[in-house]
Amino acid sequence: MNSISFPERLNRDDQSADAALIPCEVCNKSIEWQLFEEHV
Repeated sequence: MNSISFPERLNRDDQSADAALIPCEVCNKSIEWQLFEEHV
């Protein structure tokens, strides 16, 4: 199930992925989507 490599997951346009990371403009770090709303 976790056979997909990390770079390949980043290239997928699937924002609903549990481990999807997004760049945070506030702290310049990549955080998980589900934590983004609480982060900002």
